[in-house]
This record gives sequence, structure tokens and C-alpha cells, in this order.
Amino acid sequence: MKPTVLIIGAGLGGCVLADALSDSMNIIIVELPDDIRLGCHIEDIGYPSNLTPHIGSGLGGSTKYWHNGLIEIQENIFNSYWPYPKSTLDSYYEQAYKKLSDISRFKVKEVFSSLKNKFINLGVSGSVLSQILFYPTQRINIWDSLRLQNKVKLIRAVAVGFKVDTSSRIEALEIMTKGEKALIRADIYVLAAGGLGTPVLLQKLAKKISAPSLRLAGCYYEDHPTGFVAEIKTFRSFYKLWNYKSCNIKGSFRMPIVVDEGGLQVSFQLRPVYQSKTRVGYKSILNDLRNSPLKLKNYLKLIFCIDDILEIISFKLGIKLPTKSYSVLMIAEQKSIAEKSICTNFSKMSITRKWVLTTAYLELLEMAINKFLYSMSDVIITHRILPEWRNYLSSSAHHSGTARMHSNPNFGVCDSDGRVYGVDNLFICDGSAIPASGTANTGLTIGALAIKLSEYLLQSKHRFIKVS
Repeated sequence: MKPTVLIIGAGLGGCVLADALSDSMNIIIVELPDDIRLGCHIEDIGYPSNLTPHIGSGLGGSTKYWHNGLIEIQENIFNSYWPYPKSTLDSYYEQAYKKLSDISRFKVKEVFSSLKNKFINLGVSGSVLSQILFYPTQRINIWDSLRLQNKVKLIRAVAVGFKVDTSSRIEALEIMTKGEKALIRADIYVLAAGGLGTPVLLQKLAKKISAPSLRLAGCYYEDHPTGFVAEIKTFRSFYKLWNYKSCNIKGSFRMPIVVDEGGLQVSFQLRPVYQSKTRVGYKSILNDLRNSPLKLKNYLKLIFCIDDILEIISFKLGIKLPTKSYSVLMIAEQKSIAEKSICTNFSKMSITRKWVLTTAYLELLEMAINKFLYSMSDVIITHRILPEWRNYLSSSAHHSGTARMHSNPNFGVCDSDGRVYGVDNLFICDGSAIPASGTANTGLTIGALAIKLSEYLLQSKHRFIKVS
């Protein structure tokens, strides 16, 4: 008898999990209807996202909107914040690379070694080169690439809450579709509604189940503040290493330069600049172009953005033009705090998001910028920190930590297998489970965690089948 798995959310985690389980289990996915977008119901009450959209819903989730950069979380972040060492995820990272890009982890490590040496030869210290970022040439919608329409039962509805039995086990998911409520029953339930959607459903569940872990849903939120923070001129040919190509790989590599300031990891990338005018704040329109390819206005903007045009040529064709000028792109670690940052505003039927970037934190980032510039001083001719860089920081849409895994239910929502403490048949499979990500994009790790969870469920599937 095949158990039935109900997955709430068709984003990256939900799709990878469904694909891995589809041969051995009956899979139901509940996803919002096309006319309802979760992002439209997010109310920012803290630092504004400065990013549209900053949450993805619909089939494929965020992979519909973002050109997913694949990068592993640093080992020291695992050692400090995760309930297991990074080596636990090694085999799952390998599988996730193949699922999300069809590249092997071994090949990525080969390119990392080669590209690191090239940066060192240009005068960058090897101690600040610990990660490599891979972008597949073609953006992948994970729902389409895994052909899930042929593998799962899809229900387009709004997940309202859970029905719980007397043993604190999930009995059914309550949904709203076309103005009517209904119940969907399964053996195993998986929350994959994302770092902002999952904690809200857990907060509703906390009204029915008394568990210390559920009270933490929506706490420990983190995102990556991202933005262009400086301009430099250098006599070194870093432009050759931007969107770095390797033989027979359909994609480009980038090497972040990571500095530590006050225990905070902050990464920097050097993007070639060709326009000579001085900028107050730098903003690329490439995301607008990717997400709205039918809007003529975006193409008209592109005409006046030489750097964006050359970025496309560099990314797609590998053509590099010499330049001495670079914009410095910063992606910063944000250490989470126990404060509840994500919750439901029931009066407005929306999700409130309180993203806190304190003055002390921003001052720490400024110190990190100066530390980065100092570390590059031997190869820099001139530099300029953008005077209003703080105003141009944006969310990276890497919403995580809000249902984080931890070895202790008093400090986390789920255990190392992704099972929600106090609820036998409920699991987490999205960015909300990530306890810390350093400076890394979260997509690859979400994929790895989904594959890890699928292995656990396949090994223990029979104990979840409820005998009538």
C-alpha cells in the first residue's frame, strides 16, 4: 500500500521532494491559484524589501522569478549553527546540482580550484576565496523541468489550516477553493510554502497543539541584504573572471570575495563597469527584464544601460571587453534573532514581515566594506564608497530560519530530519528550515534538504500509514 504525501507549496523544495517520492508514494500538491499571488499579501513593517517580487508563488515558486545561483553554504556556518556537519549534506548537494543544473559537484569543485588560482594570480588572497557561485545559462522553472504535471495530483487552493486528532497528529489539511472550504487527507504532510508562508500555517497550528517549538514559528528570520556599495578602478584584469566559462558547461561561474567582520560573513563581487558616469546608487534592470520579458518599457530602459547589455553578452556568449572599472556588489550574512518577525495580520488577511537592519548592523557592514577595500588595496588604483548605499540595499528573497531545524525543540521548530517537534506526521521542506546560510543563496541547499527528506520518508514510510 502506497502512503499519500500532501505537500503544501510547489516551490523549489516541494517540487524536488515530489519528484524524489513520486515513484513510491501518492503525491498531492496544494498550490495557490494563478489569480492569487502570495507576494501581494506581504506587508513590510520593517526595512523595505526594495525588490519586486520578493517572494514567489505559483508552480515553480521562486524559480519562476529568479535566475537561481547555485552555491553551497560555508562549512564554518554549519559548524556554528546547524545540528549536523556540512559533510552530512555532501551527497545531497551532489544530487541537487544535477536536479537544478545537470552539472556534477565534482566539476564545480574543479572549476572552483581553477578560478581560485586565477584570482590569486591577480593579487587576491586565497583566504577570502571559499565559495563558488554557478548560474545555469538557461533559467529553470523546477516544476516544468521535473515534469511534475505527469507525476502528482495538483490542487489549486489556499491552505487555511490543519485538522488535528487527539494524539496531536495531522488528520487533514483544510483548504479554501472557489469560496468553499474542503478537507484533504493524507498520511504525511509537508510544509513547503516558503520562509514566509510556512511559519504562518505553523502559527495557526500552534492554536491547536501545545508544543514549545511551534511558538518559535516566525522567529529567527534572516535574509541577505544585497546591493552595490562601491566603485573601484584596478589595473588587474578581473573582467576576464566575471561570468567565467568552463569547457562543456552550460553556465557561468562567479567567485565571491568573503571577509569576516565582527563574526559576520560579508561577500563581494566585482562586476565590470563600462559606463563612465558616476553613480549615486547602482541598480540593474536585468531582473525586471527576466521577470517581465513582454514589457516593452524594460527593453527601452535596456537601451540606456550599456552595462546591462554587456552583462547579457558576457553571460550568454562569454564575450568580455576590457575595463579598469568595477562596481562592488555586496551580499551580507544576517544573523537571526529570537524576535518574531513573520506573522499573520488577521484583520487584513495578510502576512507581516519585519526585516530588521539595525544601525549597529549597518555600521558593521560599512566596516566590512572598508575591510574588503583594504584587502584589495595592492591592486586598486582608486575607490569610492557609494554615499547612499544603505538606501539601496534590497532583500535577496532568501527568506529563511522561520521554522528552523535545531537539536533542541526549545530553540527550533523541526529536528534534523525536518519533522516538526510534537507532530508525528508533519515535516518542513523549504528555506524556513535553514538555521543559517552565511552569504550563500539558499536554493541549492533547499534542494539538498528536499532530497535528504525524501530519503528519510522512503525509509520510514510504512510507519506513517494510519490503519483504520
